[in-house]
Amino acid sequence: MDLRQILLRGGTLVVDPSLMQSTPDEFLAKYGSYMDSVCLVAKSETGSTYYPSFTAPKDPQYGDFFSSFAQIANDIGIKVFAEIHANVDYYLCRDTNFAMVKSGGQPINGYVCPSRQPYWYYLSEIAMEVVKYPIDGIILKDAVYPQLACFCESCRREFSEIEPWLDREFGYERLQTRQETLTKWYRRRLQSLTGMVGSIINRVNSQRQIEVLTEILLDPQVSYMQGAASYFAQDINYLSQVSSHMLLHIHPWTPGLPTANSAEMDAFVNAIAPIRERSSTLNTSLYFWNTTEETLDFADTVRSILGSQNAFYMDQTPPSYSDRRSYQLGIF
Repeated sequence: MDLRQILLRGGTLVVDPSLMQSTPDEFLAKYGSYMDSVCLVAKSETGSTYYPSFTAPKDPQYGDFFSSFAQIANDIGIKVFAEIHANVDYYLCRDTNFAMVKSGGQPINGYVCPSRQPYWYYLSEIAMEVVKYPIDGIILKDAVYPQLACFCESCRREFSEIEPWLDREFGYERLQTRQETLTKWYRRRLQSLTGMVGSIINRVNSQRQIEVLTEILLDPQVSYMQGAASYFAQDINYLSQVSSHMLLHIHPWTPGLPTANSAEMDAFVNAIAPIRERSSTLNTSLYFWNTTEETLDFADTVRSILGSQNAFYMDQTPPSYSDRRSYQLGIF
């Protein structure tokens, strides 16, 4: 769709130069007069940055896009959000010290284990670099476990110290033999992911008080909020302890959205009730891929229900969409 339609409806575009394929000047010349805000990818899912970084590899083609665009947008009065892809990192996942591993020992391509505290520090350093630019907020995207993971050597070693009856080579099937152990396994995932998010927010706040929006994936194939916690380790009860602003990425993996006065809409509204109940203390914003006119209408409805502050839109899905959908929904 014409991106102007998104802007005229009060939406915020998510701009990744590898997908937009334009310079900051070209993009702002075309859309700048319609924009009140913009979300710029600072660290991409490839693991590279769109600004000169002392921490992560700089993208060879678009390595100055974020830094240049953020400054120009700020100078002309456009509010800037910076998007940092967290545990989706196709660069560092090749390092066996960081790679996420599914039950059985196979690495999950593109994903870094959220329990690796050196990676917490790595992401925090990137966030500290990004916050030095004239931005108004950070979107922490892809802070997530895929279904059932991680069974890397470090995760298995650390968990077997909690549950000594497990051997070092255990997999998910072994965990299922004791419900108490399985419950501890899921709790550990929640604690690890929340710890990572909290450490990044604390580092950012130590330098500058700025909102960090924390993603929760809401997809009907995993029962929305229920699946966000059990499948992706994104539990609002945990994350709200460290973050006051949730980014609700709605239907990331399932095409189509609920329509007004439908059973699907009723199911969605019921599913987000825990978020609605926290509306007085918890800020929310929305995030969508593959934006259409129907997406904009649905977003308006959800924003009226939750009082959400912003709605962020990409007009397409990322190149890694198919692989990531398979990993996160357990489709192998």
